[in-house]
Amino acid sequence: SGVERVSKKKGKKIALISGIAVVAIAGGGVAAYNLSDYVKNQVNLRVMKPENYYSWVIEENSKEFASKAKDSYSKVYDKATNSYGSSFNLKYNISDDAKDIALTGMIGEDYRNSADDEEKVLIDIFDNLSEIAIGGNISAKTNMLSGNISALLNGESIIDSDIAMDLENFDYFLRVPELNEQWLCLSLGNVIDEISINPTQNIYEYLTPEQLEDIIVRYSDIWNESVSDIELEKQETVDICDISVEYTVISAEFDKEKYSELATKFINELKNDDVIKNIVVNQIGEYTEEEYNSSLDDLLKQIEESDTSENDVNFTLNTYVDSNGDIRGVKMIQDTNEISFVTGKDGDNVRAEFSVNEDGENNVSMELYADKDGNKYNGNIDFNFIDYDTPETISVEFKDYEVVNEDNGYVNADVTLIIPDVDPIAIKLSSDGNSQDISYNINIDDIDYGT
Repeated sequence: SGVERVSKKKGKKIALISGIAVVAIAGGGVAAYNLSDYVKNQVNLRVMKPENYYSWVIEENSKEFASKAKDSYSKVYDKATNSYGSSFNLKYNISDDAKDIALTGMIGEDYRNSADDEEKVLIDIFDNLSEIAIGGNISAKTNMLSGNISALLNGESIIDSDIAMDLENFDYFLRVPELNEQWLCLSLGNVIDEISINPTQNIYEYLTPEQLEDIIVRYSDIWNESVSDIELEKQETVDICDISVEYTVISAEFDKEKYSELATKFINELKNDDVIKNIVVNQIGEYTEEEYNSSLDDLLKQIEESDTSENDVNFTLNTYVDSNGDIRGVKMIQDTNEISFVTGKDGDNVRAEFSVNEDGENNVSMELYADKDGNKYNGNIDFNFIDYDTPETISVEFKDYEVVNEDNGYVNADVTLIIPDVDPIAIKLSSDGNSQDISYNINIDDIDYGT
């Protein structure tokens, strides 16, 4: 109204532009759905049936978990299947109080006035002693280890030893070059064979990162296919320590019949799982292939013959999902018993709770309080338990906790362990990104024993 009519030619152009705009908006919506976890989760939450939404959440989270597990495992796998090396140094800086206690124990309280020449030599050694250390370098490739270990006093080496290990045949070699160029050998192959154990059995030899990822996804899919009777509470306030968060709560109920269905599917998958069968039969050697299949068949027969006529709910599994569709916790409820683990975030406050309640009473719990400040965290972890009917708490306090090297797990932090009736144990963690230093000042009953 109130505008000039457009010609047919202009009308076609406008129609074309409008069509392109519609396609662009639709495409943008699809892109937003695919790119934004929040949008994707909110759409699915509103349009999917509860069972389908639960399956989608489990599938997405299991894929993400499997991918992260694969990446983490790959880093260790690459080291374990190729050559790698590391070095270590364990050092004790002795305090004057520690020296005094040691000499008093060996000579007596009046050791300073000793006239014995041997005792004087011992006192002189202690007076000049400031640091004892053991250091070494180890390099490894598949089942072979080699390196050296040194003992040092006041930073100077007093003895060096070379070591080598053949972990496949259980042969261990040692020599001290200053004393003898020859190697000493300790062979434990026959002993190990006799007691039928393999202390060096290495998961990396027979499980690749890709296989690990595949196992997680496959068995998650079985769970998805079996779980039904889903209820959704789209917005529920969940209290975690001292914060409250809004989560979607998905409830799944399990009875004896559901137990049987789940177990049957898992066992059938195990029967056809070449990766796990190879580990159990060929690598660990716990079973022959016939025994492996027979034991699983026996389990299937037991399930088939079990009584599933009583279909009362055995337990309820609640899954807590945030606005992005990420699982943030679970709670299993059976009558008056509960096991739960849930995490949450409110601004810079990160919280987590784990608890085991039996007959309505809290038996064991863990609480995490962490406040973020830039890239650092400050807070504490409390472990609560009952000791002979008495509630007890062990706490780990951390200050300026910061990850410096994620691959190797190197961190900076001041950590204090607080145990009832024991002096606090303060540990300092520091890293330059290439190594990890851990320092503990031994202070017991106000006596400084050194670092």
